[in-house]
Parts: sequence; C-alpha cells; structure tokens
Amino acid sequence: MNVFRSAPRFFLSTAFSVLVAVSLAAGGRAAPPRSGEVSYFQGTPVPSSSAGRGVRTPDDTLARPPATAWESVGATTREAYNRVREKWTREVVDRYRPDQRVNPMTRTFLRVVFYFMATFVACTFGLLGLIVVSRGRRSRAARVHTRLKRKYQDALVELLYAEENQPGVATPDRFAEAGAIGLPEENELAMGDTATADTLTVRPKTAPAKVRLASYFDAEELEDRFHRDVLIEQILALHKNLSGATASTLRELYLELGFDEDARRRLSLYDWASQAKAVRELSQMDVAEAEPQIARLLNHPSAVLVLEVQIALLKLKPDHPFYFLQETEGEITEWQQLSLLTMISHSPTFKIPDFSQWLDAKNDSVVLFSTKMINYYNQLTASDKLIQALSHPNEKVRREVIKSLGDLEVADADGALIDRYPEEAETLQAEMLVTLGKIGTERAVAFLGQALYSPQFPLAFHAARGLVLTGPTGLDLLQQAAQTTPDLERIQRHLLDARI
Repeated sequence: MNVFRSAPRFFLSTAFSVLVAVSLAAGGRAAPPRSGEVSYFQGTPVPSSSAGRGVRTPDDTLARPPATAWESVGATTREAYNRVREKWTREVVDRYRPDQRVNPMTRTFLRVVFYFMATFVACTFGLLGLIVVSRGRRSRAARVHTRLKRKYQDALVELLYAEENQPGVATPDRFAEAGAIGLPEENELAMGDTATADTLTVRPKTAPAKVRLASYFDAEELEDRFHRDVLIEQILALHKNLSGATASTLRELYLELGFDEDARRRLSLYDWASQAKAVRELSQMDVAEAEPQIARLLNHPSAVLVLEVQIALLKLKPDHPFYFLQETEGEITEWQQLSLLTMISHSPTFKIPDFSQWLDAKNDSVVLFSTKMINYYNQLTASDKLIQALSHPNEKVRREVIKSLGDLEVADADGALIDRYPEEAETLQAEMLVTLGKIGTERAVAFLGQALYSPQFPLAFHAARGLVLTGPTGLDLLQQAAQTTPDLERIQRHLLDARI
C-alpha cells in the first residue's frame, strides 16, 4: 500500500482514538475492586460482599425488572472488559509500586493509555475491514464489466454485420421475430416469382427502426445505470472507429435507447469531469439539439471542460464554426488554440469564416487566435484590419500581427510599420525589421539600410537579415555597408553561410 495514501487514514484513526480515550477517561468509572483486593485510592482492603461480585440482592430484584437477553450480554461484556482493564492497570502498578499505592492522576493516565490502545486497535481493524470490502466490490464490478462488455460487443457486432439485419430484407429464421415484434398486417410478404427459399422481400412499409434496433437489448437490464454505462462505452468505441452506414446505425441506436437524454442531464451536474464526458459524448454522436445547453458551459472555470465545449460547438455547427469566439470570456490557451486548429484542419466539411470579424474583440486571446488563423488561411482581405491592429495595447497581439503582415507580404503595411517602429520595444523592433524584409518594398529596403548602423547589435543583425530576405537589391546594399564596417562584414558572412 502506498505510504502517502495510507497516511491520512493512519492520522485519522489516531486522532479518533485519542478523542475516544480522553472522553472515556474523563467520564468513565472504574470497576469496583474485588473482595480482598487493595483499593488504589485508599490503600485498604475491600470487605467481601455480594455487591462486589455483582450478585443481585433481593432488594435489587424487587426494584428492577428482570434483565433482557441483550442487557445480560451487555453486562457480561462490560464486566469482562473492566476485569481486563483492572488487571492490566494492576500489573503496571505492581511493577513500579510494590506497596500497591498509586496517585489518582497516574491511574487516570493509565486509563487514558488503555482506552487509546483499545480504540486504536479497533479503528485499525475497522479500516482494514473497509479496505477489504472496497477491494472486493471493485473486483466484482470489474468482473461484471468484463462480462457485460463481451456481451454487448457480440450484440453490436450482430446488429451491424449480420445479413438478416439489412433493411428491407428478412430471412426465414428472422421472419418469425419480425412478426413477434408487431409488424402491421398490411406489411405482409410479397412472394413473387423472384422470391426464393433463402430470401424473402418485405414491402417498404416495415417495422420502425427503433423497434428493430432496440430489440437486441433487454430493456429491464438497461434500467441499471452500470449496464447503461457499459453499453454506451461500447457504442462510442465502435462509432469512433467506423463511418458510413455502420456509424449511422450506431447513432440511431444511441438515440433510440435514450442515451442522449442521459448525457444532457449530466450537463447540469456540478462535477466538471462528468460534464466534459457528456459534452464529448453528445458531440461524437452529433446531437445538434444539445448545442444551446452545451454553449452555456463555454465560460466554465475548468480549462479542460471549456476545450471540450469548443470542440463540440465546432462539430455541431459546421456551417458557422467559431461563432463562440465573440462570447468567450476566458483565455484561449496555446493548447486550446492548437487543438481547435487541428480539429478544423482535419475536417474538410468546415466552412472557414472570416476571422477578421474578431480582431476587435475585447478578449485579447480571441484577437491573438484570430490573427493566427488569418495567417494560416492566407486571408488577405483582412490586411486593413491587421494594419489597424498594430496599435493594439497587448504586446503579444502586436507581435503576432507584425509576423502575420510579413508572412502575408502586405505591401501597404510598410508605412505603418516604419511609423510604429520608434515606439516599440527592442524585441518588437527586431520583428518589424524582419517583416519589412519579407515585404521588400523600396521604402522598406531604404529603412533597413538605415537600421544597419543601429548601435544595438540585435537590431543591426535583424536589419541585415531583412535585407537578405529582400533579394539582390538588399544584398548589394548589405555588401556595400560591410566593406566599411567590420561588424556588418561578420554579420554578412554569418547570414550567407550555407551551413547555417
């Protein structure tokens, strides 16, 4: 057993034992000494009497009703317990006090120790019992899960791949079952000249699909929550790896058995893990009716749940993806951005929106993500809004805007970049120089030639890098400057080295 997992149980048991011991010691009574024994409080022998042995006198018999069986057992247990306690206390006292005298405080302390030890042992055995019972229940649940998993897998395979399950076709061995589930009388078999002994054609008006699919499972059995969870798990596992008609059949079965209603109810729970599982389940089974209820969880404190909600909204709204960006209040993390990009990149059915509509959003992470998407999908129509975004108050957004303008080679951005250059920090100035090199206009080349002589080495290096990106014109300008400046000559050799 892991020490760190068992430590809380140990301290809990110890604290409980101390509380019980102190309570019993403070409020308990010591058993009366036997005949001829020495009282530890007075040090004098106790006279022999029937009361000392617990014998009921005639007066006690008249005053109290006869004891029941449980009272007799309780009295016997208390008497045995007191004897053990007194014997243990007497042995300890006799070992250190030969005259059989002891201070009352010492006796109280011994009683506390005894109660503590007894309670601690009882709690320890109680915890061990709970652990054994818990492990037994888990083992039984695992065995039942394995059995149900195999059972439902066989049923699903039979439902999906058996020939008699094809729509509009009934074989002799399944026709009796078709009649047993209540086919209308008008759906009688049309046995023409082409009918054979092996294949019987059913008219288009057949039994509802709900009855056909649900008949493979016991409705009473699926009322149990554990059984439903196992079947849902198998349906989702198969649906994830299948497509086409088989995936549609699994979706129909999922809806007909009412599993979508269970998932929608779990969306109202307070456990975010259960909510995330329900959102993933509904999005995989394409339950578009649950989209408004899922959208309410968009600004949940849990980043994991928010990511599941965003992916679900993408799947459930393929014609209007990313509509939720305007309503997003929390930060869209780098991991969420990567997950959303991966999701939309591997799904050709998505309609890519114009991401420039979110460049004026109040959420900086939404603006940052939209800028990356404009760059990724080469949306040149957003150039004007990108140039306006150069004045965004967030430095991360400005950096991404500068990079996107360079990747898109927006020639109209050279003037805005040059005007903004003196106001930016050195790191953003270096990014601007590289972007001007990608743009490559005459104005950009002239500005880069001036930036070569910057006293800050990083800026001079990135200006030279920008001139290299412009092509032959920039290379000629860099070579002329390198002939007069040794530092630029070393930068030129570094940038033109084919090994780098």
